[in-house]
Amino acid sequence: MLYKSIENNRMNTTNSIFNRVFKFNEDAGTPMLQNSLESAQAINEIAMLQEELNELVAAFKNDNNRTEIADALGDIIYVAMGTMGKLGIDYERVMDEICTSNETKYTNGVLVKNDAGKIQKGPDFKHPDLSFVSTPMEHPLKGLQKGVTIISSRSEGEAPRYSTKIIQGGSE
Repeated sequence: MLYKSIENNRMNTTNSIFNRVFKFNEDAGTPMLQNSLESAQAINEIAMLQEELNELVAAFKNDNNRTEIADALGDIIYVAMGTMGKLGIDYERVMDEICTSNETKYTNGVLVKNDAGKIQKGPDFKHPDLSFVSTPMEHPLKGLQKGVTIISSRSEGEAPRYSTKIIQGGSE
């Protein structure tokens, strides 16, 4: 099952991580694809991110517990992706722009670091072009309700796993 991003004509499966987060938030009744968040919504998003950041700090303090660190980092990404969906910001396109920008930090094929080890912006550095975020993205699942079944399955104790089937002409 696929959707098409308007700006860059990129194709993504509906089982992409972003689409799964988007669907979860929609199923929870969270308004998605908004131009902005009300103050209370914004405060809630910040509070959720802060809670997950606090869990990350605790994980590092707990003898660098890798399981807790992975859980906290995953939750931070999950909440951030949900916030982007609520704002109608195309997560994958933002990350692509940020990666492309970071790749311009090389100077003659080398990343230059300051004395503290922080990577510096080289002479060829270009900021990410995020101008596309001024307009909410198209709904990632738009137009796929007919002929599409989203199935949740799980073993006892596991989180649901989603798969999709596209049904055309009455057959699978």
